[in-house]
Amino acid sequence: VRGTQDLTDVVVDAHAHGRSFCGGWAHAGMSRVARWLQLEVEPSLLQLQHAGFHIVLAGHSLGAGVASLLAMLLQRRIPEIHMYGFATPACASGKELLHKLSKICTSVVHRNDVVPRSTICS
Repeated sequence: VRGTQDLTDVVVDAHAHGRSFCGGWAHAGMSRVARWLQLEVEPSLLQLQHAGFHIVLAGHSLGAGVASLLAMLLQRRIPEIHMYGFATPACASGKELLHKLSKICTSVVHRNDVVPRSTICS
């Protein structure tokens, strides 16, 4: 899943308020896109899983936040799913949700990259 590229993505970025999500809270814009993507890709991913493939998601920046939340949504039906994020922004909160995400997501942060360290408050 790619990061912010055009004005549509900026609108997703701007919907930064929290929304109830899988036992915690998530970035409203990213969670909306993750739910839409789930509807689009879940049938194909389930077919691939049943054919013996391991499902791995990847994303950068905004896309990594969306991919993290998408992995959480898909994890119920694809238990072995994993997500690799590069410069993943803060996209979720709540002890239970963060614990679940920590089991299925790996995030890579380059040195002093500000995006993964930013919060709404900062």
